[in-house]
Amino acid sequence: MKKPFGSRMPADLGTAFLVLGLLLLPATAGAQGIAEGAAPDAAADTAPAAEAPAPEVRMGTLLIRAEIPEAEVFVNGERVGRTPVEVTVPLGEHRIEVRGDGLRGERVVSLRSSRREVSVPFGSLAYPIGIGVDGALGFRGDSALTHYGLSLSYHLLQQELGVVIDRFSIQGDPNDLQFRGWMARFEYTWVPWRNRAGNVFVEPLKPRARLNVARSTELSVSLPGGTRAEDTIAALGAGLALGAEVRGDHFGIEPSLYYDVYFQRSLTVGPTQLRPPLDNGGLNLRAKVYF
Repeated sequence: MKKPFGSRMPADLGTAFLVLGLLLLPATAGAQGIAEGAAPDAAADTAPAAEAPAPEVRMGTLLIRAEIPEAEVFVNGERVGRTPVEVTVPLGEHRIEVRGDGLRGERVVSLRSSRREVSVPFGSLAYPIGIGVDGALGFRGDSALTHYGLSLSYHLLQQELGVVIDRFSIQGDPNDLQFRGWMARFEYTWVPWRNRAGNVFVEPLKPRARLNVARSTELSVSLPGGTRAEDTIAALGAGLALGAEVRGDHFGIEPSLYYDVYFQRSLTVGPTQLRPPLDNGGLNLRAKVYF
């Protein structure tokens, strides 16, 4: 007698699950082995690496002196005190700057041992660039020359180089000669002495050589007959000046006496030949701001 179809299902299903389990067992074991084998590598990746020891920085001492006592000292741009001063720095090269009494000095030194003594000389002014307002009043006979303008100068320890741009005017000549124009002046100044009084410099004697290039842009003359003529003229001049200056770190006043001689052509207006003044002397006053 045949058994019904449903009565064989449990045995067949059991056999099927057994076969499926035997087939899946190697794959499961392999996956577990891969996971277990990967774990140590992952742990090794996340473990912190041992830090290399930092190199030892060797230090030394600089003893810094200067010609001027109590001068400010800067090492590599950082203020470290006033002379004489000791400072601890790493071995190697260092830039030392000193400032005192309006002067400045700089030196690059190499520290190779535990201690070194350094003397820094002063080589320039602490604020060497001067911008000034220039004015002058000069006389030659009954002619009066005035000029005013701006000056730019560069100051070393014992020399100054400068250029001045002035607006000038001459009037009052017997022939009523009047002309105005612009003048460029180049100057070289020697500073043989400089004294310090508190926070103020006194430069008592400053001889100066001057080279002038002038050009008039408005010239007129009244002739005896009542006629009036206009013309322009250019002139080259050279001269000397002797002055003195009182200055602080950022401001100075400089009066001087000057005398210039000009080389220029004469003018022929109608029957009259005119020559502007060939020389001129007077008083020059200049106020400067220093940077």
